[in-house]
Amino acid sequence: RGEGWLEGGGLSCRAMGNDFEITNWATLWSQEDLQTRLLEPLQGLKITFAVETATATLHFDNPHTPERAVLICNASAEAHRVKYAESSAILEGSAILSAGTPVQEKGAPGPRRSQRPGFQLRAEGASARRRAAEDEEDEDDEESCGG
Repeated sequence: RGEGWLEGGGLSCRAMGNDFEITNWATLWSQEDLQTRLLEPLQGLKITFAVETATATLHFDNPHTPERAVLICNASAEAHRVKYAESSAILEGSAILSAGTPVQEKGAPGPRRSQRPGFQLRAEGASARRRAAEDEEDEDDEESCGG
């Protein structure tokens, strides 16, 4: 409790009394982000940066607020990790696709309508509806003729 760590990114955050310390903060935020997304919303007193250790320390007036900052840090780090994993998977998938699938050039005509997936089903459905409507008309004609 009171500590967090972003695997692979080296980001760590911890609550220490009235302070919240985040190391390697630039892997997740800018200085402005720390100011506007953590310090100000949590009503912090000030923020200090130690360039040599890549550490930012946010100072608060009570010991509970830094623990809230740790929760925010952990949630942001997790969201960043998930987003990175998803984008990596997308890039990996597109590399696989481009290796085996010809890419249509911009402006080149696409597949004809009848060749698109799902078109056949829609066309068959429309034909069935048309036939049903014609059958209904035929029944109406038979009733009016026999009447």
